[in-house]
Amino acid sequence: MKIKLKIISGHLKRHSLEITKNTTLRPVLTRVRQTIFDILFNLIHIENTTIADICCGSGILGIESLSRGSSKCHFFDMNKKTIEELKKNCNNLSIFPLCKFWNKNALTPPSGEPVDIIFLDPPYESNFLIKKILRRFRDTNWMNEETIIVISMDKKFKHNLLKQTIISSTSLLFLQ
Repeated sequence: MKIKLKIISGHLKRHSLEITKNTTLRPVLTRVRQTIFDILFNLIHIENTTIADICCGSGILGIESLSRGSSKCHFFDMNKKTIEELKKNCNNLSIFPLCKFWNKNALTPPSGEPVDIIFLDPPYESNFLIKKILRRFRDTNWMNEETIIVISMDKKFKHNLLKQTIISSTSLLFLQ
């Protein structure tokens, strides 16, 4: 069964992603995405930024960023079918050249260059791996002291942070 996720802002506003509904994919709710970008716009000028969307699933956070003017997005997910579907959606939206796809476990990222924003949205049952994932991305040069990290997790998981917003069963964390 396919579901549609609407892009909420930018030059791709009102376009949709078509994703296969399954038990492991938890697409980011529209109101959660809106809140993320409302807060980000107070922290950073998003145009021409480079993004890493880790445990990306549908890729909607990275695609929203590209729609709002980001210049490149690295999508990381260990599920091959998810990455293939994401590639198809990015091609249909004509943003494929702005995307790099990594079919890898988030605990084993390749070496990279620092990005401006990291979105990390692991499965809720994997929240205990967040620190380890971030350490691995730091150790492989994907982040520096300027990188903004946005983590979406189960609201029951607590952490030290700059800002936290809770929407429904989701907790959004903003770290730098």
